[in-house]
Amino acid sequence: MELGLLAKSSGDSKLSIRLMSLARLDPQRVTEERFGITYHERYVGTLLKELRFAHISARPHQPADQRYRSACLFGTICPACGISAGLALTFADTMQLHLDEISRLVPRQAHAVLLPDRAGRHTTAKLDFSSNMTLIVLPSRAPELNPVRTVWQSLRQNWISNRVFEPYDAIIEAICDVWQKLLAHPGIIKSIGARKWAHVGQSI
Repeated sequence: MELGLLAKSSGDSKLSIRLMSLARLDPQRVTEERFGITYHERYVGTLLKELRFAHISARPHQPADQRYRSACLFGTICPACGISAGLALTFADTMQLHLDEISRLVPRQAHAVLLPDRAGRHTTAKLDFSSNMTLIVLPSRAPELNPVRTVWQSLRQNWISNRVFEPYDAIIEAICDVWQKLLAHPGIIKSIGARKWAHVGQSI
């Protein structure tokens, strides 16, 4: 549309014809005519290989593992204080254990406000909340409102990505080690966990 408007407003007829021809350019047809290669948009990597550009890669090489055993890291952060509570467990249906750990770490005379998403394990009526915490469930389809999402992204990008673990115990050891690294840097928790909308009229 932009090319068409430019051609319409241009006084040069040759420029208009050239711009209109570019607007109708079909990269697949041009590639087939010039190189004799037919391809689909999904298979650009195959196209680069046939054009002898296979050594050019937009992504770094990463190890692959087709095993499916996993562990769960339950984590909660307090951006105001730079502290966190976490549990590394072998199964996911243990939200009550995580709540008990949070309650244990809440200082005396303090009150914790939890901001979970609407996952079933966070909102089930089977959970027992202590008197020193209150649950405020975030709106649906709004992961950007959940501060701990940035923590998971930071852990993956900086400490735990592109790794293959041999024994299962190595997975537990790795995620515990990563969480301890996070605990040792309260400034990181304050920086990546803070949300302006959550601190209106407050200083952190």
